[in-house]
Amino acid sequence: MRIGKVDKREPFALHEQVAAEIRRAIADGEASPGERLAPAIDIAAVMGVNKNTVIRALHVLRDEGLLDFTRGRGIRSRGDAAAKCSAPQDR
Repeated sequence: MRIGKVDKREPFALHEQVAAEIRRAIADGEASPGERLAPAIDIAAVMGVNKNTVIRALHVLRDEGLLDFTRGRGIRSRGDAAAKCSAPQDR
């Protein structure tokens, strides 16, 4: 999964930017259904943010139904996640 750095000058919260990058990667098919995501500390290092920021973003995506947290199996992209990402949302 290819993700970039966040822009700390943006008016959006860092965890929202991290969530948007992961959401984009899922929508673009970079994270296939059932694929295990890298550990939060590795994502944080790549994006230049704190591990807790990444964890907060992952929880947001879990609440949206895009990720599945399973003890012992890590964090995985859900099978229907790409469809949810590409569907228009009312926000």
